Amino acid sequence: MTSCAQISSFQSARTTAKGEGEFGASLNVAGITGGFDNESYAAPLIDLWGRYGVGSKTDIGLKVSTGLTIVFDIKQQLVGDQQSKFALAVGGAAGAFPAGALVYQFHIPVYLSFHPSEKIAWYLTPRYVNQGISGAGSANYLGSSVGVLFGKKVKFGIDISYSGVLADPIGLEDSNLGAGLFNLGWGIKIPIR
Repeated sequence: MTSCAQISSFQSARTTAKGEGEFGASLNVAGITGGFDNESYAAPLIDLWGRYGVGSKTDIGLKVSTGLTIVFDIKQQLVGDQQSKFALAVGGAAGAFPAGALVYQFHIPVYLSFHPSEKIAWYLTPRYVNQGISGAGSANYLGSSVGVLFGKKVKFGIDISYSGVLADPIGLEDSNLGAGLFNLGWGIKIPIR
């Protein structure tokens, strides 16, 4: 009964420095609007993630959730560096979780962030998500995360995310994927060097 697609961000557009990493955790209220007989549902979730810098402007990440979802992603910074006030990056992600049948998801996010100081980062992450049920069909979502990160080394954050379905799900009659997915979370990020 939770938002099965991991739509929270907790990321600025700056990538993790090459050879360095970070560990993060968040407590979330996640859910579905317009699913399960047109009702809305929400439940608490815990997300754990790690990121590692594989290039000067490229990092990879793995995120797991108590909602049983696992997502692998990659992010490439196109504008800015580790000290610039504005940064822009693009990414891609793939994930899955068991729910009777295998539920899969593909994400295409764009990361935008503004860093007025080294202790604060405001971010916006527009995201396209394709989520489906193996052998049954899929639904396409468009939405965004908006949030803020506080702290110089250890960072605390607040993230609000929503994704709405773009059209009727393909091949999923009476689908419980929902008309919208939402997430409100509080998190922490710790550098690993």
